[in-house]
Amino acid sequence: MKALLLTGLLFILILSGCKKESATLPLLQSVEELIPMYADSASTLLDSIKAPDELGNKDFAHWCMLRGKATDETATGLLPIYQWQRAQKWFMKHGTAEEQAQIALYLGRAYVEDGEYDKAMKIYAEALQLAKEHQAYNVAGYICAYMADLYGFRDIISERLEKREEACEFFKKAENYKSYAYALKGLACQWALLDSFACTMPLLQKADSISQLILNKDLAAAIANAFGLVYEMQEKYKDAEKYHLKAIETGSEESYKDSMALLYIYIQDDQLAKAHEIIESTTKKKDICYNINEAYYLLYKAEGKYKEALHYKEICSDILDSLTLAQNETKVLEIEKKVQQCQDTGRERTVKDCTAKGYDYNHYYHLPTFTVCGRIYHLLAKKQNNPLPETSRNRQDENRASPLVYGTGRKKTSIADCHGRTKPQSRRTASGNRHHFY
Repeated sequence: MKALLLTGLLFILILSGCKKESATLPLLQSVEELIPMYADSASTLLDSIKAPDELGNKDFAHWCMLRGKATDETATGLLPIYQWQRAQKWFMKHGTAEEQAQIALYLGRAYVEDGEYDKAMKIYAEALQLAKEHQAYNVAGYICAYMADLYGFRDIISERLEKREEACEFFKKAENYKSYAYALKGLACQWALLDSFACTMPLLQKADSISQLILNKDLAAAIANAFGLVYEMQEKYKDAEKYHLKAIETGSEESYKDSMALLYIYIQDDQLAKAHEIIESTTKKKDICYNINEAYYLLYKAEGKYKEALHYKEICSDILDSLTLAQNETKVLEIEKKVQQCQDTGRERTVKDCTAKGYDYNHYYHLPTFTVCGRIYHLLAKKQNNPLPETSRNRQDENRASPLVYGTGRKKTSIADCHGRTKPQSRRTASGNRHHFY
């Protein structure tokens, strides 16, 4: 079905003619309809527009908006800042207040991704004010969630809690009960990190009540997982086991995390036979390779088999080193890609300007020389003023469903906690830890 839809839409694009403006408009309309159910296909169609910067301002702005929505569904990368800025200019003149707030949210996230937190917070604050003034409560909820993340980067706990609470209220006003339940869960987990369990449990119970009305297995699994983690923090292992088993029964794609949580509980509670059963029954997916090896390390350590434990500990260290290297290389490639996009856009505009002013062909002969000189100057300046980001800047939080570390009985300050799915985030630095648009 997906292949049929994709083929049909691409056929429409081919038959639409040579004019990019007229060819793109029906494609964008089709993509908007595809995103909720077929986000991957929608993203492919958006990628079929090879030179989006050449679109007219209206089509380009809508292309950016759709790219942002597709990104939220498929966990792909955000666009460069300059593209969001151009889109924002159009929406500020022609868009609705909700669209203006939404595009500002994407721009703010792009700034966060590049480590420009102050600019991001300023944009978030302005977007939130706009959303509140025009009662765009759903967008306001997401803006508050991302502001909470940003406060979390700087360990400003009081402001982070306040924004989590505001996100809950806005989602409730917007009658977006799925996001409301996730936001309640995130707020509950934040209180749990502060050992305020009296605040935590009522919030989780309210989220659980909503999930029973919505009948969404991923939401039900996420809330059961949160209950399990909170009980584990209180060393109530029987209750924790009950809720992790409940999460596994939902059949959610993330249920393997509850299997791992049970494994750690059994090790913590000295039920090593059950721990062995969990390891043997857990599917050894590639993305949980580290957790499996860490589990073997903890299990053999608990059994006093230190030689075997050391073996798996070394494997874990190697995996972490590989991940760190891969993340650093990915970040460098993303920076180079964005720089190249900016340079390509600049060269295209230079050529167009020369043509419009009636320059003869000889002027184009010198253009590559100027471009090369400009690139050399740029690289030298970049080397001098912009050293590569440190590893600490690569905030690639791979498990954002909860700010708690599942199954260890320990607490960890995370950078996000009200997300519906916990998809590993490829590119995601600080912003990329993005809140799924439920």
